[in-house]
Amino acid sequence: MNCSFCGKTLNVHVLDPSAESGGWQDRLYCTACRSFQALPGDAACLYCGGTYRHFLATGRLGCARCYEAFAADLEPLVERYRGEAAGAAYAHSRNYVYAPDRLAIARSEEVVRLVREAREELIESDATLDFGAPPANAAGRLPAERESPDRIVWYRVRVARNIAGLPYRLSASACAMLDQVLLAPAAPLAVHFPGGLEPPMSASALTREQAAGHLPRAARAAVAGRSGGAPEAVRIYTGDEDHLRIQWRGRTELSRLEDLAPRLDAILQTVHELNALYAFQYRQDYGFLTACPGIGGAGVRVSFLISVHNLVSRGLWREYERRLLQSGLEVRGSRGEEGGESLEFDGLAQISNRFWPAGLDSGAAIRQMLMIVRRIGVADSMVTGAADGLESGEGSENFRATQ
Repeated sequence: MNCSFCGKTLNVHVLDPSAESGGWQDRLYCTACRSFQALPGDAACLYCGGTYRHFLATGRLGCARCYEAFAADLEPLVERYRGEAAGAAYAHSRNYVYAPDRLAIARSEEVVRLVREAREELIESDATLDFGAPPANAAGRLPAERESPDRIVWYRVRVARNIAGLPYRLSASACAMLDQVLLAPAAPLAVHFPGGLEPPMSASALTREQAAGHLPRAARAAVAGRSGGAPEAVRIYTGDEDHLRIQWRGRTELSRLEDLAPRLDAILQTVHELNALYAFQYRQDYGFLTACPGIGGAGVRVSFLISVHNLVSRGLWREYERRLLQSGLEVRGSRGEEGGESLEFDGLAQISNRFWPAGLDSGAAIRQMLMIVRRIGVADSMVTGAADGLESGEGSENFRATQ
């Protein structure tokens, strides 16, 4: 028997206690895409064939209609993820209405037509592609102390959007067609970014980059205070988890971090303008629909990569991390949601927003993030001895003032 998602042979059996009979039954499980086969009573999307169990295993939905098929189970998960910190902003933004005009709808309909013509069978798991073994990590451990006053912070703004009428998992030929129609030199996206874009990346090339560390080696060195890094870059790519991803990445000095606010405001204004180019998948209760419901709402993730080596090495980081989470932010290691190195290994923390509702006035949220990240950096630079504690450091007092 073959897996209905990736087509590979199913050869792993597990004892499944969820069978309708109430007994423990032997079930097949796919190790390639981490999917149980559909069980009796397991919710399934009639449009793309995805199951709720597959979503729990991978964190990804198969299409926009999955939001309706799994609403009873999905909505409580999304609400818990949004958390209390986003609750008030979410309630305030429910009046936001996304209404693309006729031109945007026509553009999207053309994309759907061309992609469907590229291949009628659109659903194809990327687990069937062979990306090879990930290269060994070359970042290495950071030196014992990081007290440079001009330490570097990398920032990233990433936007996820999906074209109305298409499922998320696309075949290789369908992804190639998305490249052609969305990233062509005369396409609306390219015209919107005069000066040129980085070459489009295929899903396999992107996966190799992520396996190699996602964050370029030069950026790792810059955060550690060892090099200057590169200026801001824009990248647009298709066929990752979502149809379209747009990413801005740049760097600044910790001491000038809060001066970055006007630039981030300008980027978010560009995102707002991009929403008019195509008809993107959207629902009033979820915002912009993405393969991973956690990045829904505005569909925007703003993150900062900063060295917290001293706080980690002195055993102080966990308290700061707890406070960040209470502030409605997320904390990951240097490779973010792609996983990889832990904070304890390389001393780099990626701090990002957890959830921004569609239509949110992001200016205040951006400035609060900048203030918190800068004070985390100041606290880390002030830790000079093993006896230093949270209550004695000026950085800790500054961070507490933001709560």
